[in-house]
Amino acid sequence: MISVFIVDDNGQGMEKARALLRDHGYSVCDSDPEADDAMRFQFAMDRACIQVFWLFENGRLVYVNEAACRSLGYGHEELAGMTVYDISPHCTVEEYAALWQQTRKQGVDRFEAVHQTRDGRTYPVEIQSNFVEFEGCEYCCCFVTDISERKRAEEKLLLHEFCIEKASIGIFLISMDGRIAMANECACRSLGYSSDELCAMTVIDIDPAITVEKIRAIVEQLETNGSVTHETVHRHRDGTTFPVEITTNNIEFHGATYSYSFAKDISGRKQAEEKRKLLETQLHQMQKLDAVGQLAGGIAHDFNNILTAIIGFAEVMDMRMEQGAPLRHHVRQILAAAERAADLTQGLLAFSRKQVLHVRCLDLREIIDGLKKMLCRLIPEDIDFRVKTAATEMTVMADRGQIEQVLMNLVTNARDAMPGGGVLTIKTGTGVIDEEFVRTNGFGVMGNYALISVTDNGCGMNAETREKVFEPFFTTKRRGKGTGLGLSIIYGIVKQHDGFITVDSSPGQGATFRVYLPLAGREKEETREHRQTPLPKRGNETVLLVEDDEVVRELNRAVLEYAGYTVIETIDGREALERFREQSHRMDILVSDIIMPNLDGKALYDEIMKIRPDMKVLFISGYAEDALDARGLFESEHNFMPKPVKPSELLKRVREILDHP
Repeated sequence: MISVFIVDDNGQGMEKARALLRDHGYSVCDSDPEADDAMRFQFAMDRACIQVFWLFENGRLVYVNEAACRSLGYGHEELAGMTVYDISPHCTVEEYAALWQQTRKQGVDRFEAVHQTRDGRTYPVEIQSNFVEFEGCEYCCCFVTDISERKRAEEKLLLHEFCIEKASIGIFLISMDGRIAMANECACRSLGYSSDELCAMTVIDIDPAITVEKIRAIVEQLETNGSVTHETVHRHRDGTTFPVEITTNNIEFHGATYSYSFAKDISGRKQAEEKRKLLETQLHQMQKLDAVGQLAGGIAHDFNNILTAIIGFAEVMDMRMEQGAPLRHHVRQILAAAERAADLTQGLLAFSRKQVLHVRCLDLREIIDGLKKMLCRLIPEDIDFRVKTAATEMTVMADRGQIEQVLMNLVTNARDAMPGGGVLTIKTGTGVIDEEFVRTNGFGVMGNYALISVTDNGCGMNAETREKVFEPFFTTKRRGKGTGLGLSIIYGIVKQHDGFITVDSSPGQGATFRVYLPLAGREKEETREHRQTPLPKRGNETVLLVEDDEVVRELNRAVLEYAGYTVIETIDGREALERFREQSHRMDILVSDIIMPNLDGKALYDEIMKIRPDMKVLFISGYAEDALDARGLFESEHNFMPKPVKPSELLKRVREILDHP
């Protein structure tokens, strides 16, 4: 027999239902209100989407709802015989006992745990436990929520936070009023503050370069482009500043607008840029000096032709005048002035590295020791002059006279920088040009060098003066007190010796000039003997004279004819070759300029040697031997004289060549 309980909240239709059921053989009973409530509760628990567990104090499951069964993958009967340890593998007896007591004491508790499904999969849950006493028994009623999605979201958020905190770039969140709302570890580390300290500061506290105008410009760009990148400086806690590149974006968060900024320390990049600019400046300066040197060399070459004529004709006049002639004094004045001009021209050639060098193996210590007395005469008593030479030989391949010129000019420059007295020191030793030297100065060939330093504690130089100090005609002295060629001559001489020169100076701190000359591996030369030059002898040989400058050609012809020689003069190499082919048997010596139109002096001599291999030659040029050799216009075994040439020197040299077997 089946019994049916009828539940009708409002009582309507109750009798009809009873009659209908009885007619069909059912036993109908009226409902019990308490039973009705229990059924409703049971129905609600079974249909709830949240997992419900009833447990005894020993951990055995008393009741589970449908949601719990679905989540764990078990049926009601299976779960009813299980314990909390079966579905929560991480829970121990001690932990459960502590949770039971906590819930019993407080009445309710909330905590997180891990549940394990029938197939072994685990998932995180949040449990709200409630202590229940019913019909003399104690229970723990637990409402369990699967928090897998929440945990994944939390882990993702933590990962984002970790990435932000551990980023190698400073990250800031700044409110619209300029307050720092967040700063990551890199930002804190770079500025020397804690996160809490930075969050109590504003952007003005860390950016000394920021202004209201800059902020407005940034805001305008953000409104237009949505993002802006600019460079500024940040100030460390200790007061030092460093350059940064800031990239800013606006973001909305909880109804408020923030600037999300990335700050990249660009100190390394700025240093690299400064080094590059320094190297570019140094390269530009070297190129400028080379260009000026080329110009100066060209001017000096042309000027030498003019001086050759002036000095030559004046010397011819002097030789032909009787002793005590009224005009002889004026001729001597012309010669003196022309020789001063020749010295100036040699200065230009020195700067342009086109002067003649007589290179020998020398010990720098001997040069300085031999020059010390002369240098002392240049230095007033209120300057303490000190010389510190190396203990070992400092052997270099150099022109003694040119190195002496370098020392004289450097000492004179140092003296003039100390009008009120001071200390002037010459020091020799070995120096090394390494990668750091080349990187810092923008020039140099790595290796070991003989080093000469000249130091004063005078007025010093600013950066602008240091950049121009080796330029010809640049001077800081009053008008008439200097030519501006002293240091430029040094520059040219050092360069021609394959060396390098640097200057360290700042206003009020004096200056140190350092000259690096390549060390030589050969024995130094013995002390040279100075012999008196004999007076030129006359001759009757035939000279083939080749000179494209009319005045110089006329002078040399007059001088040679005055000394008894027969002169065949030509204006260029092509004409000279034609004349030689016609009269080769008459010619005894070729006296020729080198750089000429149509056919240069070397090419002319090569053609003559094909006809007369025994033909003697004397080359004359306003350029130095090495400058001509670099252009393939000269060979070192040939006889050579640099312009300007004095008539007496020309006659002496021609006679020496002719008399040499």
